[in-house]
Amino acid sequence: MKKIPKVVMAGIPNVGKSTLFNKLIRRKKSIVHRKAGMTRDFVKDMVNYNDRIFELYDTGGFFEEDGEIFSKVKDSALNLAKESDLILFLLDSRRELLPIERELYRILKKTGVRIIMVINKVDTENSMKIQEAEASFMEFGEELITISSEHNHRIDELLELILKNIPEAYQKQESKGLKIAIVGKTNVGKSSLLNRILNQERAIVSPTPHTTRDILDEEIKYNGKNFILMDTAGIRKLNKLKDSREKAAIIKAEKSIPGADVIIFVLDLSENFTKQDMRIAGLIKDNMKPVVMALNKWDLLKDKNRGDKIIKEIDSKFHFLKFAPKAFVSAKTGKNILKLLDLSLVVYENYKRKIPTSELNDFFERINNKSPILTVDSNPIKIKYLTQIKCGPPVFALFASSAKKLMPSAESFLEKQFRAAFDFEGTPIKFIVRKK
Repeated sequence: MKKIPKVVMAGIPNVGKSTLFNKLIRRKKSIVHRKAGMTRDFVKDMVNYNDRIFELYDTGGFFEEDGEIFSKVKDSALNLAKESDLILFLLDSRRELLPIERELYRILKKTGVRIIMVINKVDTENSMKIQEAEASFMEFGEELITISSEHNHRIDELLELILKNIPEAYQKQESKGLKIAIVGKTNVGKSSLLNRILNQERAIVSPTPHTTRDILDEEIKYNGKNFILMDTAGIRKLNKLKDSREKAAIIKAEKSIPGADVIIFVLDLSENFTKQDMRIAGLIKDNMKPVVMALNKWDLLKDKNRGDKIIKEIDSKFHFLKFAPKAFVSAKTGKNILKLLDLSLVVYENYKRKIPTSELNDFFERINNKSPILTVDSNPIKIKYLTQIKCGPPVFALFASSAKKLMPSAESFLEKQFRAAFDFEGTPIKFIVRKK
C-alpha cells in the first residue's frame, strides 16, 4: 500500500483550524474555543473521502508572544509542515492580512511544500462577496478556496481540492489497537510518559501547569500488539478555574475515561497524594474500567527501600482500586515504562474474562459456609447458584429467594474470595442479586 499523505493546517489563532479539522474528520475531536490558543499540541486523524485517505493535522496557532510554550507550539507546527505533502494555510476573510500572517507565509513557502490558501468564515453564497474575499488574498499567487467551516460551506469542494494536490492512497483497515487513556492530575508527568513510551517528543512538556489541552492519541506497535495511547489534560476542579479553555480541556479529559479500553492512572511519588488524586480514582471506579497505576518520578525518591511501604499507603488511600497492579516508573530515566503496556494487556484480558458457570458454582460451594452473606437489612440470604452474566467488566448474578441488595461487607467478602480464586487483577467486578 502507498504511503498515506500528510496534510497540515497552519495559521494564527482563531482562524478556525480546529473547527475545520472536526468538519473534515466528521467528528468532534479537536477542542474548539472562542478564545485564542486552545490548541497547543498537534491533533491528528485520518480523513476518508471518496475511498481516498489522508492524515490531517491540526496545529497550534502561531503567536507573536515570546515564551517557552509558544516557542514549542510554533516549532511543532513548522516541523510538521516540513514533513507534509500539503499545507492548508487558513486565513480569516473578515479582516485584512496581518504582518504575522505574511511572515508565516514566507516561512511556510521555504519548506517547498505545496500550499493552498483556505479563506475561512465566508458565511455567504453571494458570488460578489466571494470574489471580493478571494481578491483580498490573491497576492500570494497560490491556489485558494473560500469556505465556512462553521456553516459547512464548500467543505466537499475543499476535500476535492486536497485530493487533487496529494499522492493517491486508499482506505486501509481501521486500527484495532488497545485504547489506553493516560490520566492524572496536573504535572504528574502524563505527557512525559507518552513521549518516553513513543521515544519521541510527541507532547509538549513544560514546567508550566496545564500545558496539555486536547487529547493526543498515537498508535504504537509493541511485541506484536497494537496500542492507541491517549494523553489527556490534567484533571482538576472546574469551579476554581478562570480560563474557560482549561475547563473545556478537563471536561474532554474526563470524557476520555469511559471511551478507553484501559486506564493508566498516573500518581506523582515526589509529593503527597491529594483530594484531586482521589477524585480521579473515583471517576475510574465509577466508570468500571480496568486500570494500571503508574507511580511516576521514582528517580526523585531518595529512599528506594520504601517501595513496600508506598504500596501499602496507596492500597489504604485508594482502597477501592486495590485490585490495580502498580508499577514504579520514571518518565525521565525510562524505568518500567514499557511494563505499563504489558500490564495494560493483562488487565484488559482479565476485564474480558469469562468464568464457566460450573466452575463458579464449584467454587461457591467451597466458600458458602465461611461467612454468612447478609443483605442491607442485615438478614442472611441463601444463594442457590450463580453465573456470570457479563464481561467487560465481569458481572455475576447471584440467584436467591429474594433480590435484596447485599450489605457492603458481604460484597467485600465475595470480592475478596473471587479475586483469590480467579485472576481478576486490574479489573473491577460486580455482584447482582436476582430472585430465583
